[in-house]
Amino acid sequence: MTRTDHLAVHEEAIFQEVANILKAVTTDYCIDFPLRPETTIQSDLDLESFDIVRFGLALSERYGGKVNLSNYLSELDLELLVKLTLGDVAHYVAQQTTPEED
Repeated sequence: MTRTDHLAVHEEAIFQEVANILKAVTTDYCIDFPLRPETTIQSDLDLESFDIVRFGLALSERYGGKVNLSNYLSELDLELLVKLTLGDVAHYVAQQTTPEED
C-alpha cells in the first residue's frame, strides 16, 4: 500500500473522529444536520472564533502536538479559509498523523 493509499484510508477514519470532536466542543450549537466532508466551517456551521479555538485544542489533545489547527489556519489565504471544510481539516489531521514511510 502506498503512502497515498494509506493516507486515504486513514483520512476516512479520522473524518468521523473530527466530526465527533466538533460536535463535542460545540454543544452550544444545534447541529441538526449530518456533518459531511464538504460541510464548511464558515457558511454551513457559522462557528465563532472561540469555538474554532476549542475545536483546535480538542484536536491537539486527541492527536498530539503535530496537529495544530491554529498554525494550519494561519497558513491559508483568505479565499481558502472562507471555503474550509471538515474534509479539509480531516485531511490535515491525517497528513500530520500518518507515519512517514522509509
